[in-house]
Amino acid sequence: MNTHDAKAEARSAWASYIQNRVGPAPTPPPEAMERWIRYNQALARYAPNFHGGITVAYSHGPAAFEAVLGALENGFQAASGPSTRTPTFLGLQQ
Repeated sequence: MNTHDAKAEARSAWASYIQNRVGPAPTPPPEAMERWIRYNQALARYAPNFHGGITVAYSHGPAAFEAVLGALENGFQAASGPSTRTPTFLGLQQ
């Protein structure tokens, strides 16, 4: 047995050892669980005065929930926009 075969055998043994210790890769969570996670993240991210709308949209269905989260994100992006834009003065080119 040469050193290349010994290294390949050691790699194989180590890989099988790790695979047996770690186990199979987890399956992704179902869509309902992912939506529930996003619901809780939205409650943590947005102010309490938005919680009622987020909860109603979550209870109504996935499409409504995504629409409300999208609208909230667009609103917050638009609100933060003016402070991040550079002012444009008439007659000046940048």
